[in-house]
Amino acid sequence: MANGGSTILFDQHFATQDPGFVDTLRSVRNSNFLAGFAYKWAKDPRQWARAQVFAYLETPMNCQGHHPLVKRLFKHAER
Repeated sequence: MANGGSTILFDQHFATQDPGFVDTLRSVRNSNFLAGFAYKWAKDPRQWARAQVFAYLETPMNCQGHHPLVKRLFKHAER
C-alpha cells in the first residue's frame, strides 16, 4: 500500500480477527484507503470489530493520514 502499511496484511488481520489488527491499522498512512475502510468497519456486525474500534480510539491520535478514519467513525457513532 502506498504511504506505509500492507494491504494484504491489513485485510488478513481484519478478516481473521488477528490481535495485531490495531497495530497494523496504525501503520497504514493512506488516507483515501482509510476513509473507504471506515464505512466497512463501522458496518461490520462482529463483536470483535466493534471492540477493535474502541481499542483503536484508545490509542494516541497521532497517526499520519488517519484523520478521515477517525472523523467517519465518530460520525457513524453520532448516527
